[in-house]
Amino acid sequence: MTEARFEAFSIQLDRSQKALTKLKQTFMEAYGLSAAHTRCLTALKKYGALTQNQLADLLEIDRSQVSRVLKDMYSHEFVTFSDEQPYNKKYTLSKKGLESATTLENTILLVNSAISKDIPQSDIEVFYRTFNAISNSLLEATKTFSTPESMLSLGKTES
Repeated sequence: MTEARFEAFSIQLDRSQKALTKLKQTFMEAYGLSAAHTRCLTALKKYGALTQNQLADLLEIDRSQVSRVLKDMYSHEFVTFSDEQPYNKKYTLSKKGLESATTLENTILLVNSAISKDIPQSDIEVFYRTFNAISNSLLEATKTFSTPESMLSLGKTES
């Protein structure tokens, strides 16, 4: 039973991730950007001026990806940056970026309402608490079982 739940969970998570990426991509195409840009856009709106390293840490994504995304966003005039040293530049949303981020937030709220309209609020709250607990446990498991040997030793039974 547990094995089937894990497989079902993995499949549902993958399906959800693909659907989210497709929704982000559809929105961002209007701006000539990709789905990868949505998280940086919303983070800069929420937190204000941030360096590449701060964004990477905050979003838990690779620094090189953040660098590419910010370069694209700058070339499309969504962000500006301070004139400090290259690794200390603080990026902020331009007027165009702020307008786009606001539109994105409003779109997310409308999509969220549409996809959850038949689910009671109490169920949604339980889902997010549970999903957060599972996510945190998975993160801890990556630390505990960080080598192939540690993973393989789990599956072995003592004779």
